[in-house]
Amino acid sequence: MPDWLVPLIVAIGTICLGILTWSATRTGAMGQRLRALESRVGRLESTGAIRMDYIEALRKHINDGRDPPPPPYPKGIFLTENGNE
Repeated sequence: MPDWLVPLIVAIGTICLGILTWSATRTGAMGQRLRALESRVGRLESTGAIRMDYIEALRKHINDGRDPPPPPYPKGIFLTENGNE
């Protein structure tokens, strides 16, 4: 048996196991849950970015010595459970 054959078989086996694992996690109830969680994390990250921008706008408003009222809330800062404002 050539010396290069064993590493090749191991590499092919590892690739096949990786593909099977990926496929198993992307199908069925587990896959649906994973996609729902990924979507939720994406919404939370974008809401967090909007909130950080608003915090910076408020800090600038204060540091510039401006009087009330503060800048208005940006759209998307309050995200509800279903993803709507």
